[in-house]
Amino acid sequence: MATLHQVLGLVQLLVFTALGLVAVGQWWRRRGAPAAWLAATFGVLATVALVGDLLPDQPQSATMLWARKLIVAFVVLFPYLLYRFMSSFLRPIPWVHAIALVLTGAAVAGAVLLPPIPEPSAPRSDVFQLYIYLVLLQWGSLSALIGYRFWHEGRGQPTVCRRRMRTLSLGSVGLAVALVVAAAAPSTDGVSATQLLVELFAVASGLLFFMGFAPPALVRRAWRRPE
Repeated sequence: MATLHQVLGLVQLLVFTALGLVAVGQWWRRRGAPAAWLAATFGVLATVALVGDLLPDQPQSATMLWARKLIVAFVVLFPYLLYRFMSSFLRPIPWVHAIALVLTGAAVAGAVLLPPIPEPSAPRSDVFQLYIYLVLLQWGSLSALIGYRFWHEGRGQPTVCRRRMRTLSLGSVGLAVALVVAAAAPSTDGVSATQLLVELFAVASGLLFFMGFAPPALVRRAWRRPE
């Protein structure tokens, strides 16, 4: 299991880094609000993957401790940024927009203000468990909304547009499922089957995101063939 865990970790790092680079490249070429939100969304994801991989499991200094807090803050920013990307071309609902902003602000503030994140094998305090519930609510609600809107709005669109939107829908839901499974898993020191499942979901979601916003020419041609 340890070898598979290392391989999946490396693949996940490569996929998320590539997503960030491709999204920033698209923004550099096209500009505009959708491209900017896309670059911010996957730039944050790439930063989490790269910096999180370099941080030690047990921070030995205040700098490392704050770096871990900022990584958590970046993690909870991801679904909000993806929501803003969606809202840049699909009309947002004002009250939903307000709730998304409040939940994300609370999750980011909690990441910065709460006590240090406990080690995987350490028991979770009541405060930290409440924060986990807040993050699950924020990620789950935003991801469900994004998944529904992308899937629903894809109806009636040309084949390539429809499939791109529905692929983004699946990627958003898949990453949310990975987070829920990770949060529900019992604490353990070793590599568990649940951890491997979470990493598989994360890699699959990253590939779906890539196919959604930057599908290769071969895939585009395959999607157009029925037309």
